[in-house]
Amino acid sequence: MSTLNPKIKYEYMPWGEIISGSKEALQRLGIAIGMAFPGEPGAPKRCVKTFDPRGFPARIIKSYLGEDYSACIDIPGRERPEDAPQIVVAPGVAMREHYHFNAYTGTADALIAAGLVLPGQFPGQPGMRKVMVTIFADGTIPSGAPTIRHRRADEPGAKRVRRASKTTYQVSVNVPEDESERRREAYFAGQDKYEARMRALPRPRPLSTAGDAGHPDVSRRLNGTCIILDLHAARAARQHGAAEAQSGCTSAPVDAQVNAGLKRPRQATKERRTTQEERSDENLNLTEDEKKIIMDYRRMHKESREFMQRFCLEVARKDQERSAAESKLKLRLIQGGA
Repeated sequence: MSTLNPKIKYEYMPWGEIISGSKEALQRLGIAIGMAFPGEPGAPKRCVKTFDPRGFPARIIKSYLGEDYSACIDIPGRERPEDAPQIVVAPGVAMREHYHFNAYTGTADALIAAGLVLPGQFPGQPGMRKVMVTIFADGTIPSGAPTIRHRRADEPGAKRVRRASKTTYQVSVNVPEDESERRREAYFAGQDKYEARMRALPRPRPLSTAGDAGHPDVSRRLNGTCIILDLHAARAARQHGAAEAQSGCTSAPVDAQVNAGLKRPRQATKERRTTQEERSDENLNLTEDEKKIIMDYRRMHKESREFMQRFCLEVARKDQERSAAESKLKLRLIQGGA
């Protein structure tokens, strides 16, 4: 493995930790010793549940971002608030609010009795599509090839019917744009409050292959093989215009912002950034080889960033959007892995 990609990547998230690496590297940290990992004979294909050496519940999933596996460790007291509770709105029908639609789940008979779907409008029935049935706000069903995208399907009141399980279906009903925006703002406001509470909570000691790793307030590397990234602190520093993230096991300007693609505060000059990086290096107690790795990493990132800004502004913008989408997808996979 390249020296720029450590054997173990240790990420701090608001809800817990993500430790990524090979099976051998994770077991060196005491995770799932003697157990089969996802995809191996005798183990589930997607997720293996266990406990880490500290007693915290852990889920091991097969990674798709370069590492072999990711151990997702949920720390008690840091649970993410439920986005929207599921409520019963009719006999046998439960509803959950999403950004752009309300999702109703129930059996075919229950959904028909609630007036959400007419008989014969479920996927797989005669004249209906096999996977999903689209119903416009006026009750009509689109015609033509299944691949055709109809603008009317995005209008308020339009519905999409798909199977949720062997015995139930889900009906998604679009909501007006102003209601969708209100829900979005409420969600992000709740997320800000949640992350503020998580930043104020102390963190447990990180796992280490070298015994006592020290508390995460002490910035350091573990055994020369593990870089700890506090992406949560780095994101908070960017949002609030702080010059430097103050928590986590590595300085945000050195690792978290470089690896996560986060921008440094605009008000920081080149000289101030250099001073911050030098101070961070001193706190990390790096060896000469590790300092060389960090310097090479910074130089490579700087050259790449300058090239993208000078010649490929549009490509850089799309790359940032792609990175953000990949991060959201990874979190959704982790949260739904269980």
